[in-house]
Amino acid sequence: MANLRYAPDFRVEIKGQPVPAALRASISSVQYQTGLDGADRVELSLVNENLRWLDHELLTLDNPLALSMGYAPDSLQKIFIGEIVSQSPTFPGGGVPMLNVAAQDRRHRLQQGTQVRWFAIPMPKYGNMPIPDTVVASMVAMNNNLIPFFDPIGAALSVLLGGVDVVVAVNSEDPKVMQALIRRQNAESNLIFLKRIAQENGWEMLMDYSGPQGGYQLKFMSLAERFGFSAATLDR
Repeated sequence: MANLRYAPDFRVEIKGQPVPAALRASISSVQYQTGLDGADRVELSLVNENLRWLDHELLTLDNPLALSMGYAPDSLQKIFIGEIVSQSPTFPGGGVPMLNVAAQDRRHRLQQGTQVRWFAIPMPKYGNMPIPDTVVASMVAMNNNLIPFFDPIGAALSVLLGGVDVVVAVNSEDPKVMQALIRRQNAESNLIFLKRIAQENGWEMLMDYSGPQGGYQLKFMSLAERFGFSAATLDR
C-alpha cells in the first residue's frame, strides 16, 4: 500500500474560508512562484465547464486568497497570502474551457505608479536633516497598509552607520554633504524605492505569511539574522 505520508496536498482559502468542494475539485493545477524582483504569485487553473466559474463571486478581483501546501497526513503549511489580481479564460478547440486565476502578495500594490519625494526634517541652523532608513521604509510600508518589521541587528547597524554619516556631515559644515544623505524617491515605484533602501543596507525584503498578521507584515532581514547570528553571538 502506498505511504500516505508522501501524498502531496494543498488547501486554497478565499476570504478566510476554504473554497467549496466543487471549486476545489475543479482545480487542475496550482503554481506558486517566489518573486525575486517583485511580489510572490499563485496561479490556479480551473476546469470551467459551462463557464460555471466565470464571474463567480469568490473569484472577484482583490478578494484575499491564501495557499497552504504539504504532505498528507501532516498538517499543511501556509506559504502564501495575497489578493486575486487577474482572471484569464481560455477556450481550447479540443478540450473544456479553462479559467486561470492569478493572485499576488500585497507587495503588488507597491508596484503601482511612481513618486518623486524626499524624506528629511528641517532643523534650525543645520538645514534639512536626513531621516533614518528604518523610519523611511516604515513610512512607505505603512502608507501602503503593510506592517514593517526590522530584525534587531539590521536595524541597529543601519541607525549606527547613519548616525556616523550625519555627524561627519555636520562637522564638515558643508550643506551639500548633508543634502547628499537625504533619501530621495526619484520617479520610482514604492517597491523599487524600498528595494534600493534594502540593498544599500544589506537587508533582504520578505513577506511574512505566518501568524495573525500574515500577508501584511513586510520584513527587512539582515544577512546576520538570516544565518542565525544574534547580538549575544556578536558579543562573544
